[in-house]
Amino acid sequence: MTVENPAEKANAPRLDLEEEHEIDPYSVVEIKALMDEASKHRNSARWAIALALGLRQGEALGLKWADVDLKAGVLKVWRSRNRPKYKHGCTKKPCGRKPGFCPERQLARPETAPTKSRAGRRTIGLPEELTAILREHRRQQAAEKKLARQLWTDGYWMFAGLPASRSARTWTTGSGKGC
Repeated sequence: MTVENPAEKANAPRLDLEEEHEIDPYSVVEIKALMDEASKHRNSARWAIALALGLRQGEALGLKWADVDLKAGVLKVWRSRNRPKYKHGCTKKPCGRKPGFCPERQLARPETAPTKSRAGRRTIGLPEELTAILREHRRQQAAEKKLARQLWTDGYWMFAGLPASRSARTWTTGSGKGC
């Protein structure tokens, strides 16, 4: 039988209420400026989704076309796309590069993960304007896929990456800025 109360040894959670910051949402003017700039690049619909629905970047990038029903106007968020992390694939002779630049690099973590919390897994109704943006985005993506032909690696991502022959590091738009 224990004589001491083990809860007395535990540290109480901190309540730094004074340090909490209120979220300062973007103004309509700021959102219009963001969307105007985003519209100059491919996959600009992801910014509309993120701003309109409050999705984290990983949640927006983790969406697949199976997660959206454009007829019903609903979107299911349940996964997040991880930032790639690599390990060396060199086995015989070290290449001398950082893992992400190794010519034989290998993924060190899964491409996706569940959302950060159970509350993050949710179904969201889509406003008609957002549904129209996604329909147009799907049409543009289908045109890109047709143009890329066999170079297109289809993971059915709503916001697809680039054809395998072009790495994200070398891809630029006509403006010279990366997408």
